[in-house]
Amino acid sequence: PDPAWQAAVYRAEHAKIVAVGDKLEGILRGYAETGLQRRAVIELLDKQRSYKNLLELHEQREEEALLVELDGALDAAQLLHFNIICGQSWHTLYHKQSSLVARLTGQLDQYA
Repeated sequence: PDPAWQAAVYRAEHAKIVAVGDKLEGILRGYAETGLQRRAVIELLDKQRSYKNLLELHEQREEEALLVELDGALDAAQLLHFNIICGQSWHTLYHKQSSLVARLTGQLDQYA
């Protein structure tokens, strides 16, 4: 396959992941402020499953193709730099959403 085509596919998937994530974050922020109703919990579980599937399929494609290509195309220093950038991006995203998730977890505990 043409690497340029693959890059376009990954960029499109990243844009979709970000867009869906932003939409879900907006929904979650709304519930964090107003509280969860039982119906909202079911809706969130459904949306979470769809988002998780999207992320898992994307990660699988990256592991089976993109990372293999990068391993063959980059030297050790470039791979290290790539890993650092990816780790920083993940760390930023995790911390951005961790307080929101904690608030929602507290609300969900009320249903346990």
